[in-house]
Amino acid sequence: MNAKLRFYLIILTFLLMFVNYSFNRGECYQSNTKVELQSQNGSEKTYTVKRNESLKEIAGRRDIYNNPFAWPVLYVANKTLIKNQSLRLDGITIKIPAMLPGEKIKYDKIRDNYFRATFFSDLKKIIKNSKQFLIVTSKDWDSTKANLIYYEKKDGKMMNMSENIPVNLGRSGLGWGNGLIDFNTSSGSIKHEGDGRAPAGIFKLSYAFGYLPIESVSWLKYPYKQVTTKVECVDDTTSMYYNTLVDDNKTNKTWNSSEIMRRDDELYKFGIFVDHNSSPQIPGCGSCIFIHIQSGFGKPTSGCTSLPEEQLVKLLHWLDVNKKPILIQLTESEFKKISLILNLN
Repeated sequence: MNAKLRFYLIILTFLLMFVNYSFNRGECYQSNTKVELQSQNGSEKTYTVKRNESLKEIAGRRDIYNNPFAWPVLYVANKTLIKNQSLRLDGITIKIPAMLPGEKIKYDKIRDNYFRATFFSDLKKIIKNSKQFLIVTSKDWDSTKANLIYYEKKDGKMMNMSENIPVNLGRSGLGWGNGLIDFNTSSGSIKHEGDGRAPAGIFKLSYAFGYLPIESVSWLKYPYKQVTTKVECVDDTTSMYYNTLVDDNKTNKTWNSSEIMRRDDELYKFGIFVDHNSSPQIPGCGSCIFIHIQSGFGKPTSGCTSLPEEQLVKLLHWLDVNKKPILIQLTESEFKKISLILNLN
């Protein structure tokens, strides 16, 4: 074999190795369909339940039924394993039967009825219980840029409290997240770990954080955590601390992947923790989502929402925990579906 042919064979070998790696390294369970859904006898499939997953969440997965209301199909098919569907199912392997045409029609109708009636009723309750609203809208699902406007409810009326603020989203745009209410996810991407998408939906904002000691931010009307080099946000999907901030000085380190919150730059000098995928934390559905300082104008994030420091500080001065602020982050088309309920001025 001559040297030139040997050289091309070596290059071909490396290319094949790379292609094989690229197709099999999926970072998130929602994209690993071939690995997680095992075929039995060429038709029926099985699935191993992850930590904190419910039948509703499993049925709602796009690679299963894409309909959380179809969970009874799973329950009936696995009665011998699931004595009580409300109990924790972590680690058990369940059957995933194909839905019969009649079942699909039935559960699709239930889902449609929910989004015609119950969804808007539940949404009204959420809006009624809050007095401050951060509204982020993007042009489409893949846009890395969006606009933020925040409103406050005064005497029952929604008042505009800010100018139109350009913000940055994830490098891949938006994906449906786990928040205060279930949206119809039949269109749009689903948020998962490592996908580079910011979560779409409606979310609580549990606390602010930053580099400064608490006595230096006495002007805040919000819970605050000072972050140091010992504070980490865990993104290890196998850890019980997944999607939480933990202090190494107070917690035994049992995770293999995390983000140090006291960075060498100013990105987390001020920030707000977004309650995405928080109750419960479902492994693989996305973690460590913040509103934080941008790295540069127009520069996307890994899945957070960023803006200029002066705008974030102004926002933090306005936020009041007693007014139960919420983040509404959607594409323009999805926001239009709920805008009438907000009754914005």
